[in-house]
Amino acid sequence: MICERSSLALSGLLVLARLVMAADAPGPVTIQVKNIALDSLTDQSRGSMKWSHGAFLFQNVTEGGPPTFYTLDREGQLISEVTAAIPESAHISVGTCDRRDDNSIVFIGQAWSAYGQPTPLIGMISGGGKTERVIRTAPYWPYMLSIAADGIFWTLGYEMVNHKTSAPQLDPNAGVLRHFDRSGKLLGASGPQSQFMKLYTGYRLDDGYIAVTNDRIGW
Repeated sequence: MICERSSLALSGLLVLARLVMAADAPGPVTIQVKNIALDSLTDQSRGSMKWSHGAFLFQNVTEGGPPTFYTLDREGQLISEVTAAIPESAHISVGTCDRRDDNSIVFIGQAWSAYGQPTPLIGMISGGGKTERVIRTAPYWPYMLSIAADGIFWTLGYEMVNHKTSAPQLDPNAGVLRHFDRSGKLLGASGPQSQFMKLYTGYRLDDGYIAVTNDRIGW
């Protein structure tokens, strides 16, 4: 039995750790570590890697610049390297990303204008590496993202204006959980925001992990 985990090491290397398990052993028997050097990574590169829909997806979050995403197979071989194009943005911060089995990528984050005004966004990259669409979602700020096996993607977040979730122009029943089709069209929203704005409950919408299947979702 083989269990794979990964993380980013210093010195511009990705580290792929493979835990080899014995069928009758309670823990790993051996750990095989593989260092992966990518030309575009430097000592200053930082990011996170996840296993999703048959491949590893690494997100380079070097501060401020356009986000770059690397897809690698289970052996650590590079499948693709794509950089998102986000127009009219002086500074970019990417939160969560996910991929489909056709190698297309969806990510969420924030972009700042030249005047320092932040705006939330959803970015969509095709399997061929082209930035197909950037959706400005204000006043909705998505913080978590996951793609189901059918290609529909889900986000979890909340609406706010000037960092206030109780601004009078907001709908207290706006849905915190939203799902979109492959083109980025909003299909629906659920979970009224007012239910999550009580003391100690707001953090459940912007800190954690969301997982979805074709008919189940949890966070």
